[in-house]
Amino acid sequence: MGFVNLFCESPPQEPQPRTSCPFTAPHFEAIDGLIMTEQFTNKHLPDIDGNSFSGQYLGFLRSTSLPIKATLWREWHDSRLVAWKHFVPMDNRYSDWFGIMQYFLGYEGETESIPAHDEAAGTIASSGKEWAEKVLRKEDMQVYVLRLLFEYARISDERREKMG
Repeated sequence: MGFVNLFCESPPQEPQPRTSCPFTAPHFEAIDGLIMTEQFTNKHLPDIDGNSFSGQYLGFLRSTSLPIKATLWREWHDSRLVAWKHFVPMDNRYSDWFGIMQYFLGYEGETESIPAHDEAAGTIASSGKEWAEKVLRKEDMQVYVLRLLFEYARISDERREKMG
């Protein structure tokens, strides 16, 4: 894991993202990002919201990887997705990241050993993918947009009180 942009304030003559900042240089450096298809080669995909909801989360659900979700924002599908059935929830402070990874990857120490739960990760990922394939169909989205446009046309019309 790493930062793909440190979002330092760039001088006007420097429009590209900065890979280092004077105040973070001793601690962080930016790494190259991955395109979405390359991300799906990973078993576990953490998804963390930015300034708003995550645009890649539904893609993560459609994949065969295990989505791990930390969010502040409520989304339309929140009441339809079940934590630990369709995805793995993560605290917004990310304090449980190591515990989640230890559960799914296991741990081999000098004095103790914790078994991996790869099968459980696969079951959750498959369940999330199944939900996404049922609910996130292109046809459903087209019907939604059509109904949205009809409603917008109705409320914009001067005769809206007489329309259905």
